[in-house]
Amino acid sequence: MKHLKNLFSLVVATTLILSAIGLEAQVSEGDQQQDVSDEELETFVQVLNETQEYERNAQEEITQAIEENPDIDLQRYQEIMQAQQQGQEADMTEKEQEAFSEIQEFAQSKQVELDKKRGEILQDYGMDEQRYTEINQAVQTDQELMQKVQQMMREKQEPRR
Repeated sequence: MKHLKNLFSLVVATTLILSAIGLEAQVSEGDQQQDVSDEELETFVQVLNETQEYERNAQEEITQAIEENPDIDLQRYQEIMQAQQQGQEADMTEKEQEAFSEIQEFAQSKQVELDKKRGEILQDYGMDEQRYTEINQAVQTDQELMQKVQQMMREKQEPRR
């Protein structure tokens, strides 16, 4: 079961990333500024670190909603999600379809809450959502920048001595 939770966490994380990519699609190519200052990158990492806790909580709540639903289990939910992500239609019973839809609605409401919270955190750091999205896209497309962000995140997570 722990393995399934880990897989589901990856599916949820993928969904959250895809949601963020959806936000990125709203930024036109001409508007993107690939130059990211160290200060902006530091702020970006701080926002990521702060939002991770909220994302973990949302993942746990979604997993719990699946586990508590008598009409679908975690493995079946994952199978349906994978099929949909691959553009395939999953065969579902009527009860599975209802349960899946309910859980998807719940997951979407959690995503809305996460987006709102990220907006509040961005505001606290003085960065607007468009710039955050531009930096996020730059990080996704620039391997060197991604490695720099990953290193900064590791350093923030290491306990201070």
